Amino acid sequence: MVLILGDSISIGYTPQVAQAFAGKANIIHNPGNSQGTTHTKARLDKWLKMQKWDVIHFNLGLHDLKRMQKADPRKNSNNPNDPYQADLATYTTNMTEIVAKLKATNAKLIFATTTPFPAGVSPHRDPADAQNYNKAALKIMEKNQIPVNDLHRIVADKLDTVQQPVNVHFKANGTTLFAKEVAKKIGETLDITPAEIKPAPPKKPRKRQPRKKQKQ
Repeated sequence: MVLILGDSISIGYTPQVAQAFAGKANIIHNPGNSQGTTHTKARLDKWLKMQKWDVIHFNLGLHDLKRMQKADPRKNSNNPNDPYQADLATYTTNMTEIVAKLKATNAKLIFATTTPFPAGVSPHRDPADAQNYNKAALKIMEKNQIPVNDLHRIVADKLDTVQQPVNVHFKANGTTLFAKEVAKKIGETLDITPAEIKPAPPKKPRKRQPRKKQKQ
């Protein structure tokens, strides 16, 4: 049993990874979006008790480094002066606690780095923070001897071709790149060869629904 624990980036590549291990290993994503470390901490015990996990592939950071409104910390903000969802010190503390709980399961762990994004995304995120948070996380992984799947590295030099414009999310070809790398790492950990991951079909743009005319 393999748990993929993470945010919407991991939700995107999980179906292709699961398909690559069909009949060989069960690949399950945590229910919903793991969001940031604070959200994950509150739900982690429940997720870990779902199964006896052999491998846990996890990523956290993309939500932690976004800005939240001062007046209402539950709401996203586009103001760079507003506070982080979890500043670097809080992220480090949370991640240390999360790693301790993951290790206690005796599953084999793989940490995936936070993926890059351009300036101008909404809610506000500073592009430099992807690596700042990764550096903090990598120190924890090194201390705990946890292998790293560097997803940041494999797309950092090709964002203009694999990422949606001014967005943290990726096109189908970017998601496929992630799926191949994740399947490779999980396969090496389980000593199982995954099936070839084929390119995902392009994502169809959402159709805008016509506005209903208001009654006079």
